Amino acid sequence: MKKRITKLFIYKWRFIIGYILAFAVLGITLAIAGLIAPGGVTLSEQQEIVDTYRLLDDNFPPAETVINAPFRALQLASITTLGITTLSIKLSALIIGFISALMLFRLLKIWFKPNVAVLASVLTVATSQFILISQSGTGQIMMVFWPVAILLFATLISKKTNLQPLWQILLAFSLALSIYTPLSIYIILILGGVLLLHPKLRFTFKSINKKAALGAGVFGVLALSPLFYAAFNSPSAILKLLGIPTNGFNLLDNIKNLSGQFFNFFQPVNGEILAPVFGLGTLALMLIGVVNLIKNYHSIKSYIVGAWIILLIPILIINPSLTVAIFIPSVILMATGLQTLIKLWYGIFPQNPYARLTGLLPLAILISGLTFTGIERFTNGYRYQSGVYSVFSKDISIINSFAKTKNPAKSDTFLYIQDKNQQDFYKIVAKESKNFTYIDQPQELIDSQIVISDQQIASKDLELSSILTNPAKQNADRFYIYKKSSN
Repeated sequence: MKKRITKLFIYKWRFIIGYILAFAVLGITLAIAGLIAPGGVTLSEQQEIVDTYRLLDDNFPPAETVINAPFRALQLASITTLGITTLSIKLSALIIGFISALMLFRLLKIWFKPNVAVLASVLTVATSQFILISQSGTGQIMMVFWPVAILLFATLISKKTNLQPLWQILLAFSLALSIYTPLSIYIILILGGVLLLHPKLRFTFKSINKKAALGAGVFGVLALSPLFYAAFNSPSAILKLLGIPTNGFNLLDNIKNLSGQFFNFFQPVNGEILAPVFGLGTLALMLIGVVNLIKNYHSIKSYIVGAWIILLIPILIINPSLTVAIFIPSVILMATGLQTLIKLWYGIFPQNPYARLTGLLPLAILISGLTFTGIERFTNGYRYQSGVYSVFSKDISIINSFAKTKNPAKSDTFLYIQDKNQQDFYKIVAKESKNFTYIDQPQELIDSQIVISDQQIASKDLELSSILTNPAKQNADRFYIYKKSSN
């Protein structure tokens, strides 16, 4: 019986088929995030573009720009090459999200059995939190990218292969550059503490190539030099890197906000984050993982996950907008929960291959259901839930579409933004645009020229020609098109 099953094509190629499915789900989720939902940019993303563009200042860039500097460098390349569109703002996050997923697939494959790694990989890239941060132009994806990179390279170092010096250099590179991302310093301290406390890791550390480690350390110090500049010139930038709010906080409101992001299954939410960040089924798997890691408290995974969550909970309470910082331990807990379920079923029928195979059908249904509902929940939530959907502005698409199709000459189209909170952003949009120019005040026009304004203009020299609308808004008029008055 067992031989018949092992000869089946699907059985022999099950892991390859599983990873093909994981890549397919990853491609679908990133395509949805980049092209379909949410389909707009938030005020946070607009401010990120303003801060990123300051890297081009003629003088030395302001100290605050060191926050997420590697991400901002990639984002700057995107917007200066492609112009400022919704996609170009999010492109750097989509690329880093893709790389992060690949590294996470590899990490899970090393830490867990192949069947668990495949299923956990599929579930991870289908969670609404991963999809959200993979399209966010604010750089939150770096809070997933760096921890995964650090864990993966540290794990590969422990394998003691011929490539160990390379992994040591990449680990030092990741450790140094990760400090530019908020909360990364805590994660480095956590992993350093686990390295000192766990016997197996202490032994592994003693056997590494000392010369390569020294060279990697020197490189790491050099990579941190801009951070030292920021610490000297702008202490507030360091507070942001530590996750400490600079404007104070309300403890009770933050606790309510934080708990709602994980357990709010019944009330609609308003804001950028679709709560809860994990579905009920995924959360149940995590709880099973928690129980398993408590029972196996001596394992490396238990050390890492336990220290990670315990140390970061106080930080998340004072700054609940950074819950993505515990995404990686959440994935580990979910994978551990899956492993526990599979092991439990295999333990019931250790010698019966048909019973074991039949038992996988409910598990396959569970994984398929969680994957589909995760993608569907994100797509519909960010397209139809008004409290979330309305946060993402479609203004860039509206302006670019009109300017490109109706009046393509840059010298004949002017953008005039009266909202002072958005002027800096739209000056950058116009500067990178080939279709319109920014003006600070309405000016006299010739017959072929037009002005796009976010508010109505009271001027006898201009007359309203048309109105650009946003169908997602109840008050749909968004921009007003003026031409030279005929009077």
